[in-house]
Amino acid sequence: MALSRRFFLALLLSGALLMGSADAAVKYRAAPEVFWFSIFTNGKRSGFGRGEYTRGEAAPYQFQNLILMDLPGGMRVAERSWWEFEPDLKPANFFRKTIAWKAGQSFTNTVDGLYDYPRKKLAVEYAEFGANEKVDIDLPANHVARYTQNLVLAASKLKPGMTFNFHTFSIKDRRFVDQQIKVKAFDKALNAWRLEGTSEEAPGSVSTTWFQTASAAHPNGWTVKSTQPAVNQFVIELRPASRAQAIEGYEKEAAALGI
Repeated sequence: MALSRRFFLALLLSGALLMGSADAAVKYRAAPEVFWFSIFTNGKRSGFGRGEYTRGEAAPYQFQNLILMDLPGGMRVAERSWWEFEPDLKPANFFRKTIAWKAGQSFTNTVDGLYDYPRKKLAVEYAEFGANEKVDIDLPANHVARYTQNLVLAASKLKPGMTFNFHTFSIKDRRFVDQQIKVKAFDKALNAWRLEGTSEEAPGSVSTTWFQTASAAHPNGWTVKSTQPAVNQFVIELRPASRAQAIEGYEKEAAALGI
């Protein structure tokens, strides 16, 4: 399962374009919102995702992200992430649970992180591939939660040539990484800004997202679609879906898995 595992880790990077950083002096508000999207691999529907902004328990805001999809090679993956964060987008805690299975074999991984600002440490507990590990990571001066980057973009007056730089924790790399988003052009056909994103998590890889800034319908901004190259010349694409489309075979299965 090693090759499939590498592909799976590359898949997780497809969410990188929804992660980011912000000026600590600015206050952001995550409005309650639920959205669904379909996942396509080289043009073929391979899964679904569900995102939700809601109130947090330890911090004002929370974002939950759920994906369930088939990977090339016959592996199926379900993953849910929780991130709680402050109005300045600094994270308070996160939790991620992943279930993957293939040909009768399966594994369940969890990662639990707590930002301890008095100690200036991020304490993370990994339970992955049968091993358990606790790590303490130094907190950098400037960093933000994942799944908050779109809040920065949604509140900005975008124009071609603008560049946004972000610093966030990489669960995979176990360190804080730099990410960058460049505003390329406004796509009149999609009524959305075309953005290109890069990250230290995937050197040489460029994600493309078509994004609409905040509106009454989508106060947190709206991703019309996004594409992310993966390994072995695969391309992952995310497209918005209705709730009915998402429930079709996928959301019920995720609930049955207890994820």
